[in-house]
Order: sequence, then structure tokens, then C-alpha cells
Amino acid sequence: MYINCTADTKKNYIYKDEKPITEESFEDFYKRFYSDSLFQVSRVVFPLKGFNSDEYDEDLGNKNPAYFWKKKDWSSLTTLEKDYLRVDKKDWIEEYKKDIKRNKDSTILEKIYMVDSGYIVERKFKKIKGKWFLIFYSYRNF
Repeated sequence: MYINCTADTKKNYIYKDEKPITEESFEDFYKRFYSDSLFQVSRVVFPLKGFNSDEYDEDLGNKNPAYFWKKKDWSSLTTLEKDYLRVDKKDWIEEYKKDIKRNKDSTILEKIYMVDSGYIVERKFKKIKGKWFLIFYSYRNF
């Protein structure tokens, strides 16, 4: 085992012949997260805190327990390819929008919602030790 003591701050080597530890861009992570289901599961912090309207009990209201998504029940997530999608159905039109916002706390929030409806998906991503992870997922369809 060789320790490489170099003053190059752009490369952070630990052992000789090891690749440098680099910061992962959100854009690269985002593309792979939605195109590779195994990668996606590896980048979700389980149990994943969030909200699931399918498990919401209206009678309990604010007393509903916190919801946590479990790895064993995980279904791969998808996103809109662009910021807007219009789907013409037989008797109606569905319009979806996607917003991605960088927050002051260095997290990134993705919102996908159907215009003029109760459908909204929110996903929050955070960089942990140089890699992006999904740390919150909310699905609402009321």
C-alpha cells in the first residue's frame, strides 16, 4: 500500500493507482438515476421519509403517522423528459409540469404536478460525501 502525498487539491488520492475522488454533478446523477433502476435503488436513503396519499387516512388528518418508503417495496421512479408534457386523452387533457429548484440548504427539489389538479410528486436530493442521494419522496393524488 502506497500513500501518495501530493499537493494537487483537485485530485484527492488515497492509494496509488486509485482513481481520484471527484464531485458528482447533479446533471450526470439525475440522468443515471432515472435510467438505471439498480443505480436508483443504491442512491435512495432507506427508509425514505415522505408522504404517500395512497396510505393516507382522511379520518386521522394531521394525526397520520409519518410515512417511510421501504426498499423491499420500492418501484422505480420516472420523471418527465422535458419540463412540460401534454397528454390528449379521449375525453380530457392532462398537462404535467416539472420544476427543479436548488434550495439554500444545498438540496435540490424536483416537483412534477398535473396542472389544476391534486396530483403532485416532490423529490428532494442531497449531496452526501460527494454523491447525490434521494432523501425525501412525496406522492400526493387527492
